[in-house]
Amino acid sequence: MQNKGFDNLPIRILKICSQSLATPFSFLFNLILSSEAFPTSWKIASVIPVHKTGSQTVVQNYRTIVLLPSLSKVFEKLLHKHVYNYREYHKLLIPNNSGILP
Repeated sequence: MQNKGFDNLPIRILKICSQSLATPFSFLFNLILSSEAFPTSWKIASVIPVHKTGSQTVVQNYRTIVLLPSLSKVFEKLLHKHVYNYREYHKLLIPNNSGILP
């Protein structure tokens, strides 16, 4: 399976061109945050059933793979990094908090 999202934009291309794309993507991501409007086209996903084991006629023998647009994944990762760092810097969680933290 190739590593690209619903938009057919391979992640590898984004990595190779990251230096050239950093400024326009930064502008785009800041525009999304300031306008509080996430692009509708970035919300579309392809759901693909992948056979695990057993009979191919049994629905339970499949798992789903969800392919999201590549840029929405990049945006999500960037946003997560900033929110996580903000939470850590401002010590918003006490040591007694339980749960799964990245």
